[in-house]
Amino acid sequence: MSYIPNNRSIDDMKLWSVKRFDVKAGQKCCYIRSCAILPNKQLIFADENNQRLVVVGTDGKHVCDMIVSQRPFDIEPIDSAKIAVSYGIAKYIEVINIEDKKVESRMELKGFCSGLTLVNGKLLVLVNGHGIQEIDLTIKTVTSLELPVKQSFVITSGGERLYCADLKSNSLCCYMSGILVWRLTSPLLHISQAISADEYGNVFLTETDTNQIVAISFDGANTRKLLDDKQGINLPSAVYYDKSTKHLLVCNRENGRAFLYSLM
Repeated sequence: MSYIPNNRSIDDMKLWSVKRFDVKAGQKCCYIRSCAILPNKQLIFADENNQRLVVVGTDGKHVCDMIVSQRPFDIEPIDSAKIAVSYGIAKYIEVINIEDKKVESRMELKGFCSGLTLVNGKLLVLVNGHGIQEIDLTIKTVTSLELPVKQSFVITSGGERLYCADLKSNSLCCYMSGILVWRLTSPLLHISQAISADEYGNVFLTETDTNQIVAISFDGANTRKLLDDKQGINLPSAVYYDKSTKHLLVCNRENGRAFLYSLM
């Protein structure tokens, strides 16, 4: 299937530092599992060890903590007031109202719930052993997508495409309309803990053990290192690209240091 977006070349990408800060410590050591940029431009982080979501203002200052029901795995903004949270081994996801910090709904699933992404108003969840589950949050139905994805923890969407890392084959797979467009195989994909994508289909991923943030071109043909330990990247575990602001948010897993960049 041919699809050539009005593309931003990864070779021409420029990063401008907007803010650098540390996520406020909890009672235990941080273990940042995921991050996101909310529609109101605030930043939010999932801290697995402290069983909380941490909201940070655009100025990098702590806004609030939200204690959640289990150790959070991934987060995905739904709209200006709601965020979806997956809980890994607990085998369920929740939709939480950010304003009053209350759980609006919970959906039990059949396996380990990991990566989340929102596509056309539907929430996609990676469920270990059951592939990608599509949840209609309005009528609370779950449908299995017919994609050969059984062992993956990370998923994202960009443009008209869906991306997920296949842990079994150490590959990043790109799908469009249910069809495999390309597959990029690399041993480093086994250690990637997060992926995100821009509006053109370029992918950003964390390489945790090598302390790098890497960009992959929309066609899977080229890769480029964007950030590394020289910029303070240390065991990166979370990355999120916000299409409205064109900001790239990155966070280290254990020291909770976060980096907000403008991508041009």
